[in-house]
Amino acid sequence: MQASLLEQTASKIVDNLNGGEEDIAAISALPTQLARRALWESEGLTYYTFRTLKNLLDNQDSSTDVPGSSDFAKHDVDEWILANERTLRDDRKSDWKRGLVDYDAHADVVFHPSTKSSSSARVIHRENLPGYTLLDELRAPSISIQPSLASFQAMFNKITNGLLNGLDWSNIFVAGGIVLSTLSSTSDADVEKYISSDIDVYIHGLDPVAANQKVQHICDVWKSNLPESARGKTLVVRNSRTITFFSEYPVKRLQVVLKLVGSPKEVLLNFDLDICAMGYDGTSLIMLPRAARALETGYNIFTMDLIQGHYLGERRASQESRVFKYADKGYGIRILPRYVDSLARTFPAGSGVETNYRTRYYGTPGNEPRAPYLEAVAATMLIQLKVDLGSVGGLMEFTHAMLEERSIVTSEPGGRSCLTSFEVLMRHVELWREKVKGHIAMTEEDWASNNYDDGPTGYDDSPNYIWGKDFNLEYFKHSLEKYNEKDYTAFCDSCDEIMEGERGGEEIDLDAIGETRRVSFATDLSSLLEPKGDVILLFFAAPGFAHFANKLVNAALQDRGLALPSPTVETANMIDVLGSYTRQHDDDEEVPMEMLRWRINSIVGWQQIDRRIDEVFEILWSFYRAFGEVRMLSPDLHRKFFTELWREGTGVLWMDR
Repeated sequence: MQASLLEQTASKIVDNLNGGEEDIAAISALPTQLARRALWESEGLTYYTFRTLKNLLDNQDSSTDVPGSSDFAKHDVDEWILANERTLRDDRKSDWKRGLVDYDAHADVVFHPSTKSSSSARVIHRENLPGYTLLDELRAPSISIQPSLASFQAMFNKITNGLLNGLDWSNIFVAGGIVLSTLSSTSDADVEKYISSDIDVYIHGLDPVAANQKVQHICDVWKSNLPESARGKTLVVRNSRTITFFSEYPVKRLQVVLKLVGSPKEVLLNFDLDICAMGYDGTSLIMLPRAARALETGYNIFTMDLIQGHYLGERRASQESRVFKYADKGYGIRILPRYVDSLARTFPAGSGVETNYRTRYYGTPGNEPRAPYLEAVAATMLIQLKVDLGSVGGLMEFTHAMLEERSIVTSEPGGRSCLTSFEVLMRHVELWREKVKGHIAMTEEDWASNNYDDGPTGYDDSPNYIWGKDFNLEYFKHSLEKYNEKDYTAFCDSCDEIMEGERGGEEIDLDAIGETRRVSFATDLSSLLEPKGDVILLFFAAPGFAHFANKLVNAALQDRGLALPSPTVETANMIDVLGSYTRQHDDDEEVPMEMLRWRINSIVGWQQIDRRIDEVFEILWSFYRAFGEVRMLSPDLHRKFFTELWREGTGVLWMDR
């Protein structure tokens, strides 16, 4: 009875926790066994509070033989962090830093006990972890990072070459790779490793008009801090997702992400890979708990968000190039034990997972598995290519593009990306392992996804280029011009194929198109914020859609106190109808279509002004990409317009592909 009363007391304490540091006293006052239970059940604690209590209980377990301590060891910190992140997303309190890791205030606790501090570095010693791991051949057993905020700030100024000196940091947040690079650099020699990295900037708490003014300020500061040799040698490039400032290599590129957010926390929560979810606001180094944990362990935790996420959702999907980029930096992927165990479970009828999804490696239900599922898949991923490409340093040269699976076309965000299935991913993993072992050479820039970045599911709106000592601004301008010409030519070719060809459709008036550009560029930013810098795209859609989209977008802007600047005297709409046509299908069915010109200006170019505008853009992108590759229309529209309800077996389906 006494134990039952204690358990009831513990449950009440858990229910009344508010996530603050006062929770430490409330939980630590409990008997040890109940304190452990309260700790793991309290997903609303801040990570700092959680680690403080965990460190305290770990010390008790190591000094005494506490009953039930073995059960305590079975809990997984990363599983708690995933559950805790749900509370972070739901927390609407004004203090956006609440629940996040403030490096200056929390590092000693968050990285305890495997941390030793010195004046030059904080050393984190890593442990081996359960679960299934991959891409961890370059994971270091220990790492050195900046020991304090002050040392981080000094290194940030050095690694960015002072390009942000004099910046008004209000409403500005620098996040991602440059922050990790700075934190990981503890000597001048380390700085050279990140000479090619860029600076990713996010704007928060502003409307589009004020955000454009802030971007102009950033541009002015960046230009004013350029080295003498780079003065006057600049290029500003705008596409549908970013504005990027270029100069001569190795001057850091600065990229402003055109996505309005309420706070830096929203920026961090949207990152795909755990290790990237850290940022700097000019005064504080802030990271998500999963980013701090990735530093501690050397692993990004696999979740289906990496595959099915969306850049406008809570967490965006990853790209194959990013997964392998960070593997090269020493950060692998860890699939949690509970996730691995789910592969051997029998899912109930109606769950969407059939028994035979596991028979490939497990045999019939109830029998012993022929081999551990994941290891069996990995073992089949031997390189079976016969190539004659010469060699690099005596080694055969390979690229990830050689493993492109053109037969794999899915509605997943990656399209033909190697992330569309576990089995295809493991082929690329095996190729990468061969490179790490020194058996082959690889061309890092050549990814299968780059072969079809204009495809219906890609989001990359820039031409490929190599950022290095051979980078040339004039040649890059020429590449941008060719990229826009290619987009226009592809549209004209598609018109011939779809509207004419064997179907005998009517001729399209291409003279009505006018100017088009997938990317715009100039030596100064101001011209890109005017109508002459608008991104302009062409596609076909059903009659009446342009009217519907324009009406919805204009209403959303009006509700936000904004207006769409008119690029011409004739129209103040985002979409212009250039002509009406009839497409004749093979079955002689006639389908009416309208040729549309979509203008993305400096206002609607910002994502997350209003959810209605974002959803219209998703539909427009689907039409645009579907027109470029008609066979992808059905799955692409299905992916964009219909919500796929999460099912417990979704990961199993992905694993079995």
